[in-house]
Formats: sequence, C-alpha cells, structure tokens
Amino acid sequence: MTYELLNALREASLWLLVIPLILGIVRWKRVSNEIRLIILIVWSTFIVYFATRYLHNLSANNSWIYNVYTPSVFVLMVLLYTRLLSVKKAKFLGLILISLFLVFCIYTTFYVHGNENLNTNAITLSCLVYTLFAVVYFGKLISQPRQDGYKKNPFVYFNFGVLLYYSSAFFLFFVVGNDLSLHPNLFRVGWTINNFLNLFLIVSYILVLWIKSPA
Repeated sequence: MTYELLNALREASLWLLVIPLILGIVRWKRVSNEIRLIILIVWSTFIVYFATRYLHNLSANNSWIYNVYTPSVFVLMVLLYTRLLSVKKAKFLGLILISLFLVFCIYTTFYVHGNENLNTNAITLSCLVYTLFAVVYFGKLISQPRQDGYKKNPFVYFNFGVLLYYSSAFFLFFVVGNDLSLHPNLFRVGWTINNFLNLFLIVSYILVLWIKSPA
C-alpha cells in the first residue's frame, strides 16, 4: 500500500506542478523579480521531474541530475530570501552563503558520495537553510505591527509551504536517510509523508502566482 500511495502522490505532484508552470509563463512579465525567482524554481523542478523519470525508465542513473538541481535551486532560494528579508549587505552575504554551499556540494559530491550517488549531505544542508530562512521570515512578520495585508502577501503562503515541506525533508534525510538499511520501512513512510507535504509546497507556488502583487 505504501508503494502505491507513494507513486500516486508523485503523479499528483507532477500534474499539479503544471498549474504554476503555466501561470509562470503567462504572468512572467507582470510579476516582481522575487516572484520570477520562484517561477524559475518551478520550471527547474518540472524539468527535473521529467528528466529523472525518463532516465529511471531507461534504467539509467539519475542521481547526477539531483546533484546539479540541489545547488541550482539553492542559488535561487538564497537570492530570493536575501531580497525578502531585506538584510544589510544582502548581496555580499548571499554571495558568501552561495559560495560556501557550492564548495560543500562539489566536495561531498566527488569526494564523499560520488557523482553517481545522491548527495544527501547537500540536500540535508539545503533543507536546513531553507527551514531557517522560513522561520526568520515569519519572525520578521511577527515582529512588525500587525497588518490586514498579510492575506494579500503571496510570500506568506510561499513561506508556509517552504517551512512545511523542507522541515520534513530535513528530518527525512537527517534522521532516516543516513542509513537506509537500518530503517527501510521508516524510510518509505517518511518519503510518503514528504511527497504528501510536497503537494502543499506546490499549492504555495500556485498561490504566489495567483495572488496579485506589485511588479
């Protein structure tokens, strides 16, 4: 039952992702640069879904695609959150964070895991960083005077999706993913829950592109 449910959730995620994919194409010229970064994340995710699926059907290794996808999305997420958080010297701090992560990815990919294997260290670290970004963003909103405009702020919904999905992904890779042989059943259940929460992340993409915000 777990395998059937997991495959069903993966299929649902793929087809649900078509909605923000199309919205991103339609609204590209009318949205802010921050939302354009989210659109690029959506497009990248969609391409990776199909590429990894195609290679899997050919019984070919597809881990290297994720090893390229992880640092690519990290760059987009850092660029996005340095804008959203409006931190001092955002460009400098973002460049430092991106540079350190890229070095970490290169080292762990080629000297720890090997490019033919999934770089779980890079995924775990990126999920932790995204979770912290989301927590800091909500903390920033809470510290400000309460406004009725929160419901019209598309990034609130995006941030909620990020917090929900990536915190669960961090738990999955950090607690379960380090030794699959010891926790095979827990790993399958964890992946099922993770794929279910991925639906909320995709819905947050849809809300970001659906809600009108100043370009």
